[in-house]
Formats: sequence, structure tokens, C-alpha cells
Amino acid sequence: MPSERAKADQFPKMIRRYSKGQAKPRNDKMKLLTQCLGVPITWLDYGEGEMTKNNDKLAPITEWDNGAPLDDDEAEIPFYKDIAFACGHGAVNGDAPLEGRKLRMGRRTLSNLGVMPINAFAVTACDDSMTPYVQDGDTIYIDKRRKEVKDGRIFAIRFGELCLCKRLYRLPDGGVRIVSDNAAEFPEQVATKQQISDGEFEVIGWVWSVSRLERW
Repeated sequence: MPSERAKADQFPKMIRRYSKGQAKPRNDKMKLLTQCLGVPITWLDYGEGEMTKNNDKLAPITEWDNGAPLDDDEAEIPFYKDIAFACGHGAVNGDAPLEGRKLRMGRRTLSNLGVMPINAFAVTACDDSMTPYVQDGDTIYIDKRRKEVKDGRIFAIRFGELCLCKRLYRLPDGGVRIVSDNAAEFPEQVATKQQISDGEFEVIGWVWSVSRLERW
């Protein structure tokens, strides 16, 4: 017979639903959760009393990893931890391997933006030429299907051997202005029509989201 803890490890999807308020555990599941978490049932069910009992220690909880099943409304997006797009003078990634972990996003959010999961990926921004909108260490989400330049939008680009995250503006002569938000320290550049024709400039995709964790 499986242990009570082993049974609880089978319910990551349901526990996520409980935490979102989408469902409430039945009495038998409530008892199992209190045993695993080391909290009184009155606190878990009603929010009353102390979270932990006197002299009780919280039971160790197994961390859910990328192997945890996806919810029906979730999609996975690859995060390439070894690739950086500079919001400054440029990052050279060379032949960085496309390895990393997966980030989870809501399918409804992606659908509202018109982003298909198969076309999306995430990387790290470095430097500070796009502050305050994009800061050093932020995670940027890119749609590699959307490459058409729309004036003022932020794109991930390759200019020469450098990978950049910049605002782009079309020029009448077929060139593209490459503009930093921190323009005082990072003057704009221009990719000429000839450079574009020669393959020196490439739009990798539209930056549709920026994620930031505050640091202490």
C-alpha cells in the first residue's frame, strides 16, 4: 500500500487548483493535506488559529519540477538560459547551445496576444540601454513569427554578430533605426538597406512581454 505522503505526491495538479481557489478539497483530501503540511485542519479550512501546532515541524515537501503535469490552460515556453540579448552595446552568443528549462504561461494570455506557443521562447536581457522598460537581468519573451517592423515596438534583433533588444523604426530608404530607451548613454544606430540586403541585420522576433524579479 502506498504511504500517505506518496498519495499526496500524486495530486500536484489538484493542489494548484486549490491554491487558485478553483476547487476545494474533500474531507479525505483535506486530512491528507494537513498531515503532509503539518498544519491544523481548522487553519487550512477556515484560516483560524495558528498555522503550525506547538512543537510541530513542517513535513518536508517534494519540489515540483518540469516533470509536473501541465494544467489544461497552461503551455510551456523554452527558456534559453545561456543566450543573452543585450540592452546595451550587444551580446555575442556564438554557438551557444539551445538548452534550458521550460517556463509556463497561460494559454488564454498567449491567445489574447496572438502568440502560438510553438513560436515563443524566452531569454535574459543584459545591460541597461532599454531602462526603465527593460532592465538588466529581466526575462524577455519573444515571438519569432512576428518579424515585420512596427515603429516603436521592441524587437530582438541580430546586428552583425551582436544580439540586441531595441526599439525599431522603419526609414523611407529601406533602412531601420535601432533606438535605445536610454538614449542619453546609448545613441541610436542605423541598419542600412544594403546591410539588411547583405544579411548583416535580422529581426529575430517581437518582444511581447518582460518579466522582472525584484532584488533585495
